[in-house]
Amino acid sequence: MFDRLSGDVAMSWIEDSGVEGQVLAVRACRADMIVLGRPTAENEAAALMTLNAGLMQSGRPVLMVPATGPLSFKHVAVFWNGSPEATRAVTAGLAFLTSAGTVTVLRVEEEEWFAPTEDLEAFFAHHGISIAVVKVMPRSGGTGAALLAAAVEAGADMMVMGAYTRSKLRQLILGSVTGYVVQNAGMPVLLSH
Repeated sequence: MFDRLSGDVAMSWIEDSGVEGQVLAVRACRADMIVLGRPTAENEAAALMTLNAGLMQSGRPVLMVPATGPLSFKHVAVFWNGSPEATRAVTAGLAFLTSAGTVTVLRVEEEEWFAPTEDLEAFFAHHGISIAVVKVMPRSGGTGAALLAAAVEAGADMMVMGAYTRSKLRQLILGSVTGYVVQNAGMPVLLSH
């Protein structure tokens, strides 16, 4: 748990045995958040299965962190497409967002569609969070690549996003934004499904 007033974080360590994804899903139901390392070439298949179990079966947000480098949460980029998953991610990330010095909302615009941000801006204002909204228009590299590039260009050191918001059919045709970000993000990413 994160205490916004004192800035303290409470955590515990529990050792258990069984299938990692199943154990994680059961244990995480009673936690505020799951913290996992970003999948690497050495552990990709197992780590992706664990990450997906945490996202899909526990109902909890997952903070995915890179294996190396210092962690900073001073400038948070929010990937916004108006989906319920993105909305849950914003709510799950409030402790990070209220503590950040800068919050940039990256509004995805694809195929003549975009999610308005007026309600999101009002939500952030209600929580005392000032934001900048940046339009992101995916090009040939896809939405995931465009969002990561925009986050880096904005100077973000953390990302907040909804996970697996596209239908399975759209993922097959257009690719998975979540999959791309999980495999390529060089900074912490808070995911929620």
